[in-house]
Order: sequence, then C-alpha cells, then structure tokens
Amino acid sequence: MDDARILTAGPPQPRTGFYFGWRIVLAMFLTTMMIYGNTLFGFIILTDPLAREFGWSSAATGSLVSAMWLIAPLALVIAPAIHRFGAFTILIGGLLLQVVCLALVGSIDSFWQLYLLRVVMGVGKVVSIVSVPVMVTTWFSRRFSTAMALAWCGGSFGGFVMAPATERLLSFMDWREAALSLGALMGVATLVIFLLCRGARNPAAIGIGLDGDPRVLPLDPAGGPDASAAPKVQASELRSINFVTAAIMSIALMLSGIGALAAMSQVPSLMEAGGISVQLAATFLGLTAAASAAGQIIIGWLLDRWKLGLCNLLVAFLLAAGLAALILLQHDHGVAAAAVGALAFGVGIGANEMLWITLTKRQFGSRLFAYTYGGWSCALAAGYALGGPVGGWAFDRLSPASFPLLIMALYLPALTIAVWRPGKRDLP
Repeated sequence: MDDARILTAGPPQPRTGFYFGWRIVLAMFLTTMMIYGNTLFGFIILTDPLAREFGWSSAATGSLVSAMWLIAPLALVIAPAIHRFGAFTILIGGLLLQVVCLALVGSIDSFWQLYLLRVVMGVGKVVSIVSVPVMVTTWFSRRFSTAMALAWCGGSFGGFVMAPATERLLSFMDWREAALSLGALMGVATLVIFLLCRGARNPAAIGIGLDGDPRVLPLDPAGGPDASAAPKVQASELRSINFVTAAIMSIALMLSGIGALAAMSQVPSLMEAGGISVQLAATFLGLTAAASAAGQIIIGWLLDRWKLGLCNLLVAFLLAAGLAALILLQHDHGVAAAAVGALAFGVGIGANEMLWITLTKRQFGSRLFAYTYGGWSCALAAGYALGGPVGGWAFDRLSPASFPLLIMALYLPALTIAVWRPGKRDLP
C-alpha cells in the first residue's frame, strides 16, 4: 500500500459543528446582492432623477446602465491575478472600487464623468463576480452546486430589495445623497463580507477537507510543501483545454443569454399583447425575476444529487412549458396562462444559468475554474448585452405568438451542448 496509503488530519469522525464554508457562502450571497442590487438595480432607479436634472434622453441613461458590461472581456484575463493574489483579495478590492465609485456619483456634473465612473464600476464588478465561484469551489466539491446556487441567488434578491429601497431613499433625499447612501451601505456590506471570510483561506488551513469532510492527504514520509497551498496552474494545464469545445460552449451560452434578456425585456409587452393590464404585467415581470432566483436554488440542490443530463431535461421542460403558456396567453387572454408562463419560464432561466456554471466546472475541472469561469462570464455578458436590442428588434417584427418560439430556438443550442459536445468530460 506504499503509495496508496493516506494520512488524515486526525481520526475520521462524524462532522460536528458549523462548517466554515457556509460562512463563505453567506459572504458570497452578500457580495452578489450588493453588486447587482446596488450598482445595477439601485443605479437604474437613480437614472430617472438624473435624466430629469440634466435633460438626458432614455438612450443616454440606458447607455449608462449598460456601460458596466463593456468591461466584461476583463473576465478572460483576471484568473492570473486571482492565482497570484488570491480570490479573496481580488474580491475585496473589486468591492471597494465599487464603493468609491458609488460615493463619487453624487459629485458628477456631466454625462461623461458618470460614464467613466460606470466603466470603472464595471472593472470592480467583473473582478468581484469572477472571484465568487472561485471562493465557493475552494470550499465545496460534492455540494458545489447547492453552495453556488445559494451564493448566486443574492443577485436576484438584491434586485428585489434594493430597487424599492433606492426608490424609498429618493422620496426623502436627492439623488446625490441617495448615491452616497448606496456607497455607504456597500461599504458596510464589504466590511461584513471581510469579517465573514476571516479565519481560514481554505479547508486544509483548518485541518478539514472539502465540504467539511475529514481531510485526506497523500502520505509523504519525507515531508513536503504545505498541502494547504494550491500549486500554481501550469501553462501545460491551460494548453490541455479543448478550445473547440470551449468555443462551442461559449457560443451556446451567449445565445441563451440573448434569449434570457430578449425575453425578460419583452415580458411586459408580451403580457399586454395577451390582454393583461400594465400593472399586472409589471407584477408578472417581478414574479419572473423572483422565480429565477428560486430556479437557481432548486437546480443547484438537484445537481448535487441528480445526473446533469436529467437536470438539463428538467430545465428544457420548464423553459418549454413557460413559453408554451405565453403562446397560449395570446389566444385565451387568461391570467392563469400569464402566471404559469412567468413562473415556469423564470425558474427555467435561473436554473439554466446555474446548470451552466456547474457544467463549466465539470467540463474543465476545479483547477482551471478561475480561467474557464472567466470565459463563462464573458460569454453570458455578451449575450445579455445583445439580448435587449435583439428582443426589441424581434418583437417589432414577429407576432406575439411567434416571439416565444424564437426564444426557445435561442436556448436550444445550450440545452443540446449540455448533454452532447465534443470532448465531453465530467471532472470533479
């Protein structure tokens, strides 16, 4: 048994106590909540008083919202910095950058000053958001999908909470004070995130294994380097990536991103075309967003228990059922069809996004996740950036009953590639 022998950090015993990794998940939940809640949804609410004061058009304020996405390609090259300085350091640095930018929003007096701030916010957003799954995969393997889903749904929760909260701030202060308040709130949240993550940089540092299991190490009688320090990713490992597979996956993911944003941007119009009132259509849009968060959590839990192909089949069913209900709405004009469409499609959107995070990790492995997740993030951001214009263009040219069919067609490549692709692998 020479080379097969193992050492454990203490005798293997049943786990007791609270696993530190769940503190990391809570910290990552707060991270995504602040990134999307403050710098995206909160900022969207701020654009209305900004437009009124400076006389900016809807196109101008829309470009301010989307300016953050211009920096998305940075996700492709942030991995070396994560490996050099650590995901936690990069994460906190990105959050602090956004805190400073939010605080400075109140001091601007021209469009281009604010546009530049939004681009810099985009840098902070990208480096922070790419660090989130790297932090999660440092602590979880067997339960990665569940942990990642809980961390990721903070973004949807942030939109649900921070949009009305920002509206409330604007009811008793001007937009400059509201922007400063959002920056202060994000600063406090960053401090909480810092404190939650303090104590250990990985499970090995506190003598346990991934998921809180007993630590298992290769026996090295002669001693060796600190096992808690992950070896640097070598160039040969990066060359092992099948770039044909990566390209096909990126295109499929980008198309699904276009489908998601095209649909979300036109849900109110689709509802109204089906005879739903403007107020109820807005409610159903909120239901779709909330259902997306639920879909992330549900599929995350299932991915740790079911085969990925079965989970993908469930995602396909949810998307198809939601879009079929929206087509039915155009014929029977029923509230029930609208509700089923918003709920099922929303769950499907969130579930597909989470499934593809897990798929990326399993296809390329945990060691390269900081690199491959950067590609995932960039592809999805590109899809989101194109989704709004594509959705508007298509809705103007297709009938309300045909539009959902286009959305399903945009999702089909991702649903197919999830189960069939060249060089398919299932790594830990």
